[in-house]
Amino acid sequence: YALLFEGDSPYLDGPGYFYIPRVYIDPDAIKFDKGKNAALPLSFIAMENLSASSADERFGYFIAKDAAAL
Repeated sequence: YALLFEGDSPYLDGPGYFYIPRVYIDPDAIKFDKGKNAALPLSFIAMENLSASSADERFGYFIAKDAAAL
């Protein structure tokens, strides 16, 4: 799985994203009860992306709007 967090850009009024290319989600943690919503205890483990373009991007990277659209 991959994980994408969306928030505000620290530079301008616009979006910012933190992308984690590889995560592990434990499927056994989901509890199903008939007639109730499934509880999703969220626990994410970032896995090292060995095919990253640099060592700084092995566990994810941040993308933010830093200029107005033309």
